[in-house]
Amino acid sequence: MKFMTMLTVPAFLLALSALPLRSSGKPSPDDNMARMGLVADTSMPSKLGSISFNISCTSQVKAEFNHGIALLHSFWLDEAGKSFGNVAAADPDCAKAYWGVAMADFNQVNGGPTDTGVVAANRPLRMADKVREKDPREMAYIYAVHLFFDGYTEKGFDVHSKRYTDAMEEAATHYPNDLEAQVFYALALINSDPRDDVALINPKKVVGILYPIFRQLPDHPCRPAM
Repeated sequence: MKFMTMLTVPAFLLALSALPLRSSGKPSPDDNMARMGLVADTSMPSKLGSISFNISCTSQVKAEFNHGIALLHSFWLDEAGKSFGNVAAADPDCAKAYWGVAMADFNQVNGGPTDTGVVAANRPLRMADKVREKDPREMAYIYAVHLFFDGYTEKGFDVHSKRYTDAMEEAATHYPNDLEAQVFYALALINSDPRDDVALINPKKVVGILYPIFRQLPDHPCRPAM
């Protein structure tokens, strides 16, 4: 089930990294949100923040694409999927639009995709492979999502999450000036966080990635909730 949490990513991670270590393992993200008194919020966020994501698609769709990215970061996944669908309808050769549709079914940090979501994500990924408006950086994003969804089963969640995380780490390293690559790598680290990692290695990495972005871009949707 897709839903948006009340907590933005960095605020969640800062709270998570402050939790006491446990000898028997670490709670899942959902468990930690429950412990912190957080509940699902079904209202549209009043302010999404600003995104500037360079894509190879026509200039007419870039504002809608950036809106979709902001919705993803706010975990408003259904609306993000609609936004990327609008981009694909306006520019059918835009590979990143189909990547966005697939990402709306990823459901990162909120338990992973449903069976229906896996089927729904594979269709736009096939389209992303076929269309021509994409560059090597964009292909790296698409390849990473393929590594998660190709052959995905719920039992294989940890393996597929690690594949995606490794691919996004490579993209973030290869394109250090792409702030969105850093943000999506950070989300991947949350998604693949081992439940028995009492040292909270991944969350601490994410704080190190996202907090400088927040300082540099205080209006970015990944900013902590105020």
